Amino acid sequence: MDIKKKFAGDFSLTFIGLVIYNGALQFLVYPLLSKRLGNTAYGEVLYYISIFAITSVALGLASSNTRLVQRNNYSISNADCTIYNFAVLFVMSIAVGILLFCQKVAFIDAVMVLVIQILMALRYYTEVIYKINVNFKKYLVFYVAVTAGYVVGAIIFNFINLWWIPFVFGETAGIAFSLLATDLKHKPFTGHDNFAKFTKSTTPLLISYLLYYLVMNLDRIILRNMLGSDSVGPYYTATLIGKTAAMIVSPLSGVIIGYLTNEDSKINKKLFTKFNFIVVAGGLLFFGLTLIGTPIFTKLFYPEYYKEVLKIMVLVNFGQVMCFVSELILNVVLTFKHEKWQMIIQIVYAVVFIVLAIAMVHSVGVLGMAIATAVANAIRLILAIVIGYFDDGSKKEIAKV
Repeated sequence: MDIKKKFAGDFSLTFIGLVIYNGALQFLVYPLLSKRLGNTAYGEVLYYISIFAITSVALGLASSNTRLVQRNNYSISNADCTIYNFAVLFVMSIAVGILLFCQKVAFIDAVMVLVIQILMALRYYTEVIYKINVNFKKYLVFYVAVTAGYVVGAIIFNFINLWWIPFVFGETAGIAFSLLATDLKHKPFTGHDNFAKFTKSTTPLLISYLLYYLVMNLDRIILRNMLGSDSVGPYYTATLIGKTAAMIVSPLSGVIIGYLTNEDSKINKKLFTKFNFIVVAGGLLFFGLTLIGTPIFTKLFYPEYYKEVLKIMVLVNFGQVMCFVSELILNVVLTFKHEKWQMIIQIVYAVVFIVLAIAMVHSVGVLGMAIATAVANAIRLILAIVIGYFDDGSKKEIAKV
């Protein structure tokens, strides 16, 4: 089969799976949580979600993308990845546990945040096997299984009102499917000869992803602590369409990485330029669509936030679009640049965002968060493109033809 047709087919299968999964979250799970819990309690749950959305996603993607990128450089076993994941999760669980204890979060809520953190990190990591094997039909079924778990959990939540049930059911369903349908269960803790190499390769990427997802979810954390839980719901609702696109981008970029890291795949300046143009143009088109879709979506599912959302949606959605556009470009740059550049860009991005967010929220409230998000992500996009063209002698340089 022609490689372009196969790529298009695999990309489409992945996109369909992600739309099904995120559609269930945004149109069923989150609106149900908001309706059943109320504004203040829902704001608290969004804060909990932001924690494992930072730690779990960062770890799962770092270990899976490292395995994809480095598989042609040295042998990586299931044990190398599994031991690394559990070692990092142990440290993360202690850090998050101390944070929640200091904030006097209810014991059962704190425990469930830690449980979901572990489940979600493992579920994100298990996705690597479908990309390595280039088996995106099974990847689609995997997302159907995850979605089914969330739907069942949401139905149960509707009767017993425990916020964590949809997440536990959804993440567990994904892990169970991967263990049953792939060879990830083969020797998960034995045969870790290249653990040290894997750790050295993965840790800079983990730090960069932690910084990225920290910034991506820091809006809820800063708003909760500076303005109170009631401010979280309206802002998060304004970001939902843009954040959904950003959440879809990470797994989709894994498809791109999977193809670009094949031994016979190369990227040149012409292809990199074309990719940048398509992604930026697509981002601007999507930005226009968010301005149409956000008011409709809010009116249908979160009518109580409608007026607040209209005030901030332009800047919020521009920032989110810049976020997922720069993420796509940065992940492609990862395939031919040293991992350190990911970390450097994310550090600059995080510092700019945190300083701007605190200053602007203090000055103008929720609108300040929207301004900080737009500026920081625009800077990140520019840095990603510049580093892509910059010849630093690292890794396999982008070809000039």
